[in-house]
Amino acid sequence: MQQPDESPRLHRWAIVVSLTSSVGTSLGILFVIGLLLPEIAADLDLSPSEQGWLGSSVLVANMFFAIPANLLTSMSRPWRTLSFLFLGVGLFTLLQAWSPILAVLIVGRVGLGILFTATQSPRALILQQWVPKHRLAFVNGVIFAGIDLIMGLIFLTTPHIQNLVNGWRNTFYVWAGVSLALTAMLIIVVRDRVTEEFQERMGSQERTPLASILKYPQLWIMGLGIGGSMVAQAGFSTFWPTLAQDELGISASIVGAALGVMTFVAAPTDFLVNAVPTLVKRRPLVLAVGGLFSTLAYLGLTYADSTALVMAFGVLRGFSFAYFPVLMIMVFMLPGIKPREVGMGLAFMETSIWIGAGIGPLLVGFLQEATGDLQFALLVCAFSPLILLVSAALLQGREMAERRRASLAPAQQTEA
Repeated sequence: MQQPDESPRLHRWAIVVSLTSSVGTSLGILFVIGLLLPEIAADLDLSPSEQGWLGSSVLVANMFFAIPANLLTSMSRPWRTLSFLFLGVGLFTLLQAWSPILAVLIVGRVGLGILFTATQSPRALILQQWVPKHRLAFVNGVIFAGIDLIMGLIFLTTPHIQNLVNGWRNTFYVWAGVSLALTAMLIIVVRDRVTEEFQERMGSQERTPLASILKYPQLWIMGLGIGGSMVAQAGFSTFWPTLAQDELGISASIVGAALGVMTFVAAPTDFLVNAVPTLVKRRPLVLAVGGLFSTLAYLGLTYADSTALVMAFGVLRGFSFAYFPVLMIMVFMLPGIKPREVGMGLAFMETSIWIGAGIGPLLVGFLQEATGDLQFALLVCAFSPLILLVSAALLQGREMAERRRASLAPAQQTEA
């Protein structure tokens, strides 16, 4: 067994870079569908509701599979499991590129999504093996910032790749090649590592108890916030590019640039909220501000009909997304949580994300089909991040109650 201080920093950061690259690319492939949707819809003759199913299919499937899939993957060697899962992600991206009909395209997206969400537990275990607990928030901030940068590059370059390689299918082939290359790097770089600190935190836990999801009430509050916010995130990422191009007169390259700006701006914000002590101590406030600014950004994007307005609201949307890594990193910080419980907690958060993200495109698609007004459908969707204000208030209330109990404990012991 290795000691904590024996971890070579260079290897640790090489693992962080490898994980960040594979995760960011996988998420980019999942969410870039909105940029490709106009051409896909024309090629496969899709109705608005079918477009909604295409956007939501992977998300709806994952809300059922995230917890059982991560229950299984948490019980095997993390490095080996990650290697197979990310290899599958690349292969399912190839299937999407080849798909001749909607059903095959949906199978490709669902398969990719399930395999990707199953990486949550082994990723959490690898990080806890290589990163001391007191550094997890900082390292996770770096990871989320890196993911945002990679997704921004994917959004920014996809319209140009689409024009260069002549179509959405060849664009998927390009991203499949990138995904498989990054998987090869992950297989080479990532390794399992069990330190005394990690072993002590594992304690006597031999299996991952599903009951751990009920053990921490904070998880349900955090899941409520992140799930509600993702209704707008997924709805807009799927349908806003179509609205912007067809009704607001925004070119495809500007739409891609705006989506890139959102994630580029989010990168430093994600890092700062997990590195600056003042912000780390006020996470509920970050959630509340993020929810309010997200709603304002989505409302603006619904009506923005110029490049300047689109970019301005894109920047606001990027800043507001700081709530996402805060919620995910809070799982690592729950009092007394064990390594495999972290994996299950993150799987629960993933399930909440997929529930919200599954509702978003379906809601917009059906509202558009019912009213014939895509702009109105997105307007309804834009208010969902306000649920973060409710989560922030509930979490703040729990923190205040816990501090009050902690301050009264010494006095009660003295009286006893």
